[in-house]
Amino acid sequence: MDVEQKGNGAAQEQRAVDPGDEAAATKLWTVYISEAEKYDKGLVESWKSDMQGMLIFAGLFSASLTAFLIESYKTLNVDSGDATVQLLARISQQLEASANGSKFPVPPSASFTPGTSSLICNALWFISLGLSLTCALIATLLDQWARDFLHRSEICSAPLIRARIFSYLYYGLKRFNMHTVVEIIPLLLHASLFLFFSGLVAFLIPVDLIMTAIASLILLAVVTIYFVFTLLPLQYFDCPYRTPLSGVFWRLLQCYRRIRVHSTTESILLAHETMVAAMARQAVEESDGRKSRDGRALIWTVKSLSDDSELEPFVEGIPDVLWGAPSPHFPAPSNQRYPYAEHMRELVLEPNVRLCDRIESYMGSCDTGLLSPEARKRRLVASYRSLWASATLFHPTQFPTQPPLDFSRWTRFFKDEEDPEILHYSLSAQALLSWSSFNANECRVAEFSQYLVKCRNAIDQGLEPDKRPITSFVMDFPWWHPLSLNTVTEGELTVDRISAMQTAIDTAQCKIYFKYLECVAGQASEPYLWRETLQLLEMSSFKFSKCQWRLEQALDNVFNTLINKFNTEQLHWYWIDGIVHDLFCLWTPIGSTVISLGIIKYLRRFELRARLFVLLSSHPLNYHHSQIELTN
Repeated sequence: MDVEQKGNGAAQEQRAVDPGDEAAATKLWTVYISEAEKYDKGLVESWKSDMQGMLIFAGLFSASLTAFLIESYKTLNVDSGDATVQLLARISQQLEASANGSKFPVPPSASFTPGTSSLICNALWFISLGLSLTCALIATLLDQWARDFLHRSEICSAPLIRARIFSYLYYGLKRFNMHTVVEIIPLLLHASLFLFFSGLVAFLIPVDLIMTAIASLILLAVVTIYFVFTLLPLQYFDCPYRTPLSGVFWRLLQCYRRIRVHSTTESILLAHETMVAAMARQAVEESDGRKSRDGRALIWTVKSLSDDSELEPFVEGIPDVLWGAPSPHFPAPSNQRYPYAEHMRELVLEPNVRLCDRIESYMGSCDTGLLSPEARKRRLVASYRSLWASATLFHPTQFPTQPPLDFSRWTRFFKDEEDPEILHYSLSAQALLSWSSFNANECRVAEFSQYLVKCRNAIDQGLEPDKRPITSFVMDFPWWHPLSLNTVTEGELTVDRISAMQTAIDTAQCKIYFKYLECVAGQASEPYLWRETLQLLEMSSFKFSKCQWRLEQALDNVFNTLINKFNTEQLHWYWIDGIVHDLFCLWTPIGSTVISLGIIKYLRRFELRARLFVLLSSHPLNYHHSQIELTN
């Protein structure tokens, strides 16, 4: 049994020093070196810079203090001038006594005793000078120790050996409390400064009371401010002020909390955390303050991005923040994220930021011809993805209390793209932007529609209506209706023109939806988030009677496009059926309305009677298949 134990021990010892095991862990230790090197070098470099500042201050302070000591230490001895005066007075008295023939008694020599204020002043200043010089000595040694630490950590290039040297030296720092030594140095210097001010008060007491009062007030102010700076970071973790005593008071406070935690329900973790850990916890915990800080930080970020190359990663990150980043298994995100919605909306609406203006300028750089095709495509794709996500921030369904935003003033957003890869994103983005613009101006359009009714009544009565509101509307919304500004201002306002404007207004909403489906049908693949886009473009108040001709036109255009594409390439059935279903659900004819010619062509082309029967069976009118004449 002993032999087996010895054998197992030998095997374990052999495994512990196996070079193969050590070599296999090289990559792990390489990662440790890269992280430890950044941390240790940053720590040591901060120590070195602090010590250099301490040395400069300690040198200047010691020199100034020495000048005061040259004058103050004299008060500890007999003043030679006073002794001369006393000697002359005694000689005068002896001469006077000799002239009178009397005997002059020799008085005993008076002993010299320094004053209390003189003793206190010199004691405080000498202690202050000693602390200052001690601080300078330790700072010099610490600067040397820091350089020696860096040198020792780089004596070997082998990753495994270097990693173990790093850990050996760093845990040596912690073992011998070098962090505490670093904190003691400024504490000594601060104590030296306070002793100097205290000695200055004692020095001025026998000189002048007014000067003493002034020096005392200065000392009181410095001490008060110092303790305020000491205690502030204990209550406000974001406070930039702290002193070496802040850590001492924090440890005392944590000791008190650890005593309380045994008798209360206070968290044990909070009673053991450091100041840095407490600061990090408060910085990331959810609160109104954190939300406000995030908003201000994002505003500052956008304002600090001076050119398009700096703005690019920010634009690329907008859709990931609002709708989630795509993954290999889910290339298109489908769930909206709300935590940053208010922040991103503020970036769009903030006058000092104007994110949409920045994005428009960013997209405008793609039209200069200075970018490579790949760079141009990447910028436009990122822009349209971010615009799609930004448009959802003002959608009445997603955010009912948020007023929609009119995007029509940024004309670059609506430029027709020719590249199919860019068009894949621009179709969905432009549809949502147009939808938001429609909702933003819906009230004004409704008022204008009522005004057109009044104009029609005025014309029927033989009166000339006022065209100024119409001119203003055409100027503000040139994309809304078929009439140009010259037609309105120069031509006569007739019933036919009013009807054309009224029809354009009635079909403005459905035109956005139909145009999107018409363009989607011509694509080789699904546009960017097309199902999510259709859900956001849903028309709850669609009126078939007003938009019948536009719906039938859309049906014909979509079916003709699909038929033409089937001549050259094979499309997936779900892709076609989705478009057909969305359009057919809006088709609610009254009476004996004839089925659209596009549907008949579509069915005759692919013999999809069963598909149409399914659609018709779910239709509100529940058309029977005998009503469909496919032979005509």
